Amino acid sequence: MKVWMSPGIKESNHYAARLAAGIAGIILLAAVLIGGGVFLMFRFEELKPVISAALCLLVTALIIWLAFRVGRKSMQDVTFFVQDEQGRMFVIDARDYVREKRGIPGLIHMAADTQKQIEKIKDYVNKMYDLAMVAPQILFVESIKENGDAYVLLCRVRFPGNVEARRTYFLVKGYEQEQELLWALERQRYRENAWEVKEDKKPFWIFGNSLLLAAAVMVCVLSHPAVGVLALNVYFPCLGIAFLLLTVLIYLIVKRHRGE
Repeated sequence: MKVWMSPGIKESNHYAARLAAGIAGIILLAAVLIGGGVFLMFRFEELKPVISAALCLLVTALIIWLAFRVGRKSMQDVTFFVQDEQGRMFVIDARDYVREKRGIPGLIHMAADTQKQIEKIKDYVNKMYDLAMVAPQILFVESIKENGDAYVLLCRVRFPGNVEARRTYFLVKGYEQEQELLWALERQRYRENAWEVKEDKKPFWIFGNSLLLAAAVMVCVLSHPAVGVLALNVYFPCLGIAFLLLTVLIYLIVKRHRGE
């Protein structure tokens, strides 16, 4: 049995501590930046609006980027790829075996439970039990798309209980013998599959949605009180429509970017 796991949890599993340290580091850095920005606003009163806007954008962008990085590393730690002696490929996400909890205490409990599940998975695969009873089997890899520091895998999988579904997995770069894992997944792309791959129509929907969004924004501008070309009672309905169209557009772009 061949197992690919994160080097960070192979020898010493400190998943919960690393996740907590990453989150604490983000919070501390944000607090320092905000404190520095407040000091600058008191020091330079005339630049307060500029500093406030720049600080808001900088802190927001930095928190999102750092949270993304911590999340990607966490994703690698919890994801195992296993090939058994029959050549079957399995993918195991330790978070699938952890009950969801809310709030900060819930997040801490989930991290601790995930760390325990990681150890159980390591023990399970080392004893070479039949994974088909507990883990999704990759029947076919529809696409492998490189996306920055990870590969996005769109797979057809069979869950325990013979339930088949389409699911997206992230193979974050940094696994030991990663190239061998990619070759194993590539071989899954050329096996005979039982369903027809559908034509990708998302570019058409993205283009159409973008045109509708542009039209809604234009109507909002023309009906704004400062412009007054169209009636004011059109403004708020179109603003709501524009927001919905923007949400759909972001959803389609994210799905397209993930290769789904």
